[in-house]
Amino acid sequence: MTTTPEQNREGLVILAKYQLLRRMGEGGMGEVWLARHLALDAEVAVKVARPELLGTEVGDRLLHEARVLARLDHPSIVRVLDSGTDERGFPFMVMELLRGPSLRQMLAVRRRLSSRAAARILLPVASALAAAHAHGIVHRDLKPDNVILVPDGSGALTPKVFDFGIARCVTSPGGALPEDEGTLFGSPEYMSPEQAVGDAPVDARTDVWAFCVLFHELVSGRSPFARSSLAATLRAVAYGSIPSLPSAETSEGDRTLSALLAQGLARDPGCRWPSMQELGEQLAVWALRQGVAEDAAGISVRTHWLCHALRPLSDPPRSTPGLVSPTRAPTVAGPAARRPGSVRVPSLVSATLVAVLLAAGAVSLARAFRTVAPTSSQHHGR
Repeated sequence: MTTTPEQNREGLVILAKYQLLRRMGEGGMGEVWLARHLALDAEVAVKVARPELLGTEVGDRLLHEARVLARLDHPSIVRVLDSGTDERGFPFMVMELLRGPSLRQMLAVRRRLSSRAAARILLPVASALAAAHAHGIVHRDLKPDNVILVPDGSGALTPKVFDFGIARCVTSPGGALPEDEGTLFGSPEYMSPEQAVGDAPVDARTDVWAFCVLFHELVSGRSPFARSSLAATLRAVAYGSIPSLPSAETSEGDRTLSALLAQGLARDPGCRWPSMQELGEQLAVWALRQGVAEDAAGISVRTHWLCHALRPLSDPPRSTPGLVSPTRAPTVAGPAARRPGSVRVPSLVSATLVAVLLAAGAVSLARAFRTVAPTSSQHHGR
């Protein structure tokens, strides 16, 4: 059987700008090619719809993914550089070229990671998802295949989240494609219960669930809900027990981490961590207690997650010994109930403030005493 030029795309030039060199991967709807930007003589990644799916809704979905990525600017989210439709009517998207293994490939070699190593890798992923959620974008398909570990040449690894092809824009009237309604999208063993059952619209808490499944898999070596068949997997997601981490019975730190993940895997979305930002902050507190000062990308865990005030570059944040968070109690048992706008004042700051107020009060009292003493001496005996 001979292949058509559309099927054999090697060497194809798109809009006289991007030459397809080698197919790097493919999924159910699209192919990703190593390509060369001819004008800049630079390598990029180009995603195109599978040839047999041209003329279907896949083209709309690919352009939808490009629009989603264009709204995001985060070091752990793949950058989109261009998109459109070429002269043949083929939709395409151009992205930065990510060189490095996926988490899936890393797990195939390493089998499992320590909880500290998993936290270092996944804290940047949590930050990326929190940034997407801040723009009203839910990924809906977080899994080891969709996180690439990109080395920077100095020993650091920047995790990059990609494949926003089924992302949902929950704050935009046109955020979901029409065929999304009532359709099962995602990878079964990483789906949230509401995503698997399909009886409620998903929001950011679906990504919270998938993130906790991914964390569990990195530490235990297997997805907690993966079964031998699709039906069995979906039943496990919807009704199965929530497993603990393998080492949770022996290590206090892992017991705490297991409780943190269990809250992210609550079947009722209202009982999960309310946001990826909240979960990331609690995971950062746990990581600092385990001696993890930097994530895999070399970013300070304390500065990124727990120091929220903006400072000039010449004034780095100061750390106080024993102080975990300037705005939160150091707990991972669950989200603390706080009044809107309330701020927790660290104990050292509180003690200093009280001392200052007492000193000021003493001075004021002495002055008042000197003022009234000559005319109020009769009160000293009372």
